[in-house]
Amino acid sequence: MKPKYKILISLAAVLLWMGIIFWFSSQNGEQSGAMSRTITDWLLSLFGSAPDSPFADILHLCVRKGGHFTEYLILSVLLMNLFRRMGRPTLSCLILAVLISFLYAGSDELHQYFIGGRHMSAVDVGIDTCGAALGSVLYCLISRIGGKITWIRSINVSPEDATKS
Repeated sequence: MKPKYKILISLAAVLLWMGIIFWFSSQNGEQSGAMSRTITDWLLSLFGSAPDSPFADILHLCVRKGGHFTEYLILSVLLMNLFRRMGRPTLSCLILAVLISFLYAGSDELHQYFIGGRHMSAVDVGIDTCGAALGSVLYCLISRIGGKITWIRSINVSPEDATKS
């Protein structure tokens, strides 16, 4: 039997992150733009570029789209964790995590349609889904590497160490 409290904590993390995504999407165009502009200006200061340089507009676009990508990468990792804790097979977890992320991205874009200064974008849904796909694949790779490391460590345990545990 799977520890139910771990499943509930994983579910709570997914729902909390979905709430954070919803909160970001609830900001009007001016608030959203100001937030991404603050990040852009900080990055420009690191590069020593002026906020009115041509590079600034490109960087601002990358910050905005990178935010979409990252939000859904994190969502898919949380979903993968939830489904793995529920005991689902890896491929099933991957498909479900990307599918749910895609559907949530679509509903998120629909939500933005009703927010002043915001609009729906199929491109953003695509960016979100790419982030989700990468997050799910990274989760699988890291889990596989972590499993091999654990297995290698169990092989290299000396008899003295084994009796101590």
